Amino acid sequence: MVALLSAVADVACGMIGLLVYISVLSSLHWALALVVTVSYLVTYFLNIRAAGKQRYYRDLLAPMQRRIAYIVSKAGAAACAKDMRIFRMSGWLFEKYDRFAAQKDSVLRESETAACQNRRMNAIVHFLRDTATYLCLVYLYMRYEMTVADFVFYVSLTASFSGMLSRIAEGMQQAHKCSLDVAELTDFLCLSKEADRRKEKRPLPQEAETIEFLNVSYHYPGSGHLIIDHLNLKLSRAEKTGIVGLNGAGKTTLALLLSGLLTPTGGRILLNGIDITEFDPQEYIAMFSAVFQEISVLPMTIAENIALGEADSERLKKSVEDAGLTGLDLQKRFIQEIYPDAVSLSGGEMQKLALARAIYKPSKCLILDEPTAALDPIAEQNLYRHYNQFSDGKISLFISHRLASTLFCDRIILLENGKIAESGSHKELMERGGKYRELFETQRRNYQREELREVCL
Repeated sequence: MVALLSAVADVACGMIGLLVYISVLSSLHWALALVVTVSYLVTYFLNIRAAGKQRYYRDLLAPMQRRIAYIVSKAGAAACAKDMRIFRMSGWLFEKYDRFAAQKDSVLRESETAACQNRRMNAIVHFLRDTATYLCLVYLYMRYEMTVADFVFYVSLTASFSGMLSRIAEGMQQAHKCSLDVAELTDFLCLSKEADRRKEKRPLPQEAETIEFLNVSYHYPGSGHLIIDHLNLKLSRAEKTGIVGLNGAGKTTLALLLSGLLTPTGGRILLNGIDITEFDPQEYIAMFSAVFQEISVLPMTIAENIALGEADSERLKKSVEDAGLTGLDLQKRFIQEIYPDAVSLSGGEMQKLALARAIYKPSKCLILDEPTAALDPIAEQNLYRHYNQFSDGKISLFISHRLASTLFCDRIILLENGKIAESGSHKELMERGGKYRELFETQRRNYQREELREVCL
């Protein structure tokens, strides 16, 4: 923004000087002012065209640079070290890096070639302008329409005028570039309309009584396949709801839609009977605490990663106990690349940390997406024992592909291909003898075989 204002100020000052120069040159001969003005316009449009090309090449380079940066980050990440060595991935990564780098170099060459062509055209225009101007002055001098002193004065004046036009052209080009950058930034941050939209938003209700899906569908960008297919579902804080189903059934996508992290491509989601689009999206998202399958930690202490700020000691202690994360020094820090004495937790401990974080946050809704996938049986039973306590008074959703993990839920929904295949309590679904019972019995037999194998060994 500062660069834009500076460029506009330079152009404004240049325009004032431009009017003075034109009036002086026109007093000698109108052709002088015409030649220099036309050359300026040609130069200006050449530069605007060149700026457009540079933006085009910049947009081409952006995804290539992201890919290269991603490969470099993964190649040096401690979390990838084991896979890199076991599967000998270094050669494959080098090949990927070289291919993306070659594509980037090709675009850079095209970009630099276009810039060189623009500079060449500008040089030709400047040469033609100066040649025409000096020929005009020589012609006037030869016709005795000016003295030697006048000739020297107008030559220097023409040179100054040309420099003034070049500075104005550069200023306008810079202003054009900055205005496009500001427009992109404004669109990205939604600064121009977000404030007005927020003024019109409803305040969130004090309590979240129900969240309802009305004919909700969702497909990811670039794909016509519906992950969630015209789903109708009502969640209330009066019951604990479990979502089960095979991999790819749409369970995690349903959780992301529920929490406002994804926007439905069809249908509506209602909070207490009101469309969630009528609420401020950031405030709506802030209603939720969640444990998702991908867990991220920051280079801070374990306590700070749970509280995400200054912690309330009593509430922190309670959330750590409920999550089963006892026995750890909460003042130990993460990220060994930053702190040499940092700790590295196991998969189960990381899942407990994410659960403690979700419990610690005072929220109206709770989403647990596969929260027991990395837990041992004792930790899993501890979670079930405390679940009603830390989810009390909240709309809660417990997602798992293991049907036995949701037996404690009041209502279990079997999701299949983005649709509700069956719904009811565990007892009701087993008595119904449908798809749920079939999957439950299959999983139980598999777990029994696994337990028997372990006993035999």
